[in-house]
Amino acid sequence: MNILILTGVIAMGLIVTQDKLIKDLPHGIRINNPFNLIHTSIPWRGKIEPVGRFEAFNDPIFGLRAGLRDVWNDYRIDGKETIRELINEFAPPIENNTSAYVKSVSDFMGHGPDKPLNFPSQLALFARAIIRHENGASYVNYYSSDQLNIAINEAIL
Repeated sequence: MNILILTGVIAMGLIVTQDKLIKDLPHGIRINNPFNLIHTSIPWRGKIEPVGRFEAFNDPIFGLRAGLRDVWNDYRIDGKETIRELINEFAPPIENNTSAYVKSVSDFMGHGPDKPLNFPSQLALFARAIIRHENGASYVNYYSSDQLNIAINEAIL
């Protein structure tokens, strides 16, 4: 017996079920991993069973935190200070069209790809640029500023 729970969301006269809504979201959003981090042995907070080759998290804040922590460590510890350096580390050319990724992030931020970033003050904008590139332009503001700020504060501790 299949039980379908309706969430009560009504849009333009149509009832949208949770199942339909979740199914239509981009993969990274569905698994609470908007940065699309590849599965590793890192014991991220909130990490659950991976989905395919990607990390999955039990809460979006934990997925945001993990992605931000990864970027923050590349910036703070490894000295990668530009969009180009960070994207080449985060999304290496063997898996991505890195030049297009760099351009996407640079254009969205209005910041030159080889100009040093000022983290943590630009970290939220950088995160939105990553989320946009990984999940699509319509998801750039999927997470509230509060969610993003909580994740940033957790990531840079």
